[in-house]
Amino acid sequence: MVQWQKQLHQHMVVLLQEVQGDPHHYGATLLLFSFVYGILHALGPGHGKVVITTYLATHRSRLRQSLLMTLAAALLQGLMAILLVTLTLKRLHPLLRAAAAQDKAAVGRGDRGAG
Repeated sequence: MVQWQKQLHQHMVVLLQEVQGDPHHYGATLLLFSFVYGILHALGPGHGKVVITTYLATHRSRLRQSLLMTLAAALLQGLMAILLVTLTLKRLHPLLRAAAAQDKAAVGRGDRGAG
């Protein structure tokens, strides 16, 4: 399983690099790949499946109620992920812009850096 995830990650890195050359083609491919990867990732351990399964196994519930509970958990998890990424990016954006401006200024001065 670890090897499989490593291979998927390597494919995603290649796609990210290809996006620079042809954003429309490789961007769509990356989006589809990321969507499928997210689904497969969600099937792995965690993501509340044990909690929901335990609840459903110990409480009498109907199929409809079980499906609604599972859907609600998945939607809440997705929304939280989107919220956290959005907040992180909003917080990092000014820092990334400042770092890019410093790099641009260093290149303009002819600084090569330590690397």
